[in-house]
Amino acid sequence: RDLHSFPTRRSSDLGDMLPTMLDQDVNAIGSMGDVDAIGAMTQELGIPFINVDFGRTDFSPYVYGIPTTIAGTNGGNLLVEGIKMRQEADWKDREVFFAELTAGSIPSCVQRTSAASKAVQEGLGLDADHVLMMDVNVAAVEDQVKAFMTAHPDAVLGMIPCWDGLGISPLNNVIEMGRGSDVMLVTLGGDQPTLAFLATQPEGYYGLLEFQPFCEGWGWTETALAILEGVPFKAYVTDRTVTADQAQVRYQDLYGELPTPTP
Repeated sequence: RDLHSFPTRRSSDLGDMLPTMLDQDVNAIGSMGDVDAIGAMTQELGIPFINVDFGRTDFSPYVYGIPTTIAGTNGGNLLVEGIKMRQEADWKDREVFFAELTAGSIPSCVQRTSAASKAVQEGLGLDADHVLMMDVNVAAVEDQVKAFMTAHPDAVLGMIPCWDGLGISPLNNVIEMGRGSDVMLVTLGGDQPTLAFLATQPEGYYGLLEFQPFCEGWGWTETALAILEGVPFKAYVTDRTVTADQAQVRYQDLYGELPTPTP
């Protein structure tokens, strides 16, 4: 079966693109954007609509993409590992907080970071007062993290964002404050630029949960074909973690030598 890709820059383009898609005699349609634009139309036409990162909808029972709960849980467990090691060293007897950096308007983000928050809270035995949610839709997370660090000069903070930049930017701000040793970041991502940055071993950046856009796209293709052919399939699962001390070797395995100069 043939599958086609139609890149678009705005979710409002999706509905207008449906006739173009149908001209290609497509067998299944997926979207990483606003599902409402084409979901209802594909349902009426009887074409399978396979969502990416949006969970089940009224338009389709099919779900494919980053498994949000698994991703968040695995990322949270990685952060717990890192914090526990620090608690045996320079974070011994320090008051530990956790910040979930999310986007409340994006369901997959909330699911992902909520799962991470639950894993961290349970893994470290934190009470509710020590678990924070910082929503980019409320205020810039850079400002929220900076305000927290200013108000808690003796505390240490673990952070997991929905996407890489949502955590890396606040981390850089904290480093500029001279508090880089008081934070620990784990990101839920691991494409080439982020892995290259982690390989430089920035202060406070412990590691990442690796999932890559290419892997996700390849897996969606396999999923779509399996659904159309009526055969069992296994979704792409995010279970590989990479810490800063492993990042250079992992980068070389995937992409070759690191850029010079490194990012």
